[in-house]
Amino acid sequence: MEAVSPESFDLVCSADAEALLTSWMEQFGPVNAREVEGDLDEVYSLLRSASAVLELRDLGEDARHEWGWVVGLSGFHEFVIVEPEGGVALIVATDD
Repeated sequence: MEAVSPESFDLVCSADAEALLTSWMEQFGPVNAREVEGDLDEVYSLLRSASAVLELRDLGEDARHEWGWVVGLSGFHEFVIVEPEGGVALIVATDD
């Protein structure tokens, strides 16, 4: 947690964030929606309507928690969504 700060996030466009999530999820082939925990339609809706999308960049091995390897084989993606009304949502995608 000490390694994460506002400077740890990069501003990205919604379309790039959506493309990254989709390609990451389908990197080993098509994904059956029943295998996904969470509501993909809601995730994509949040991304598409966001005022801003911030992506947590790779903070390196020094920032990794001792149990960080648990997040799956292909890592994770984390986005902070700023909604037009001022709300904030967090999207975390991992294959664990």
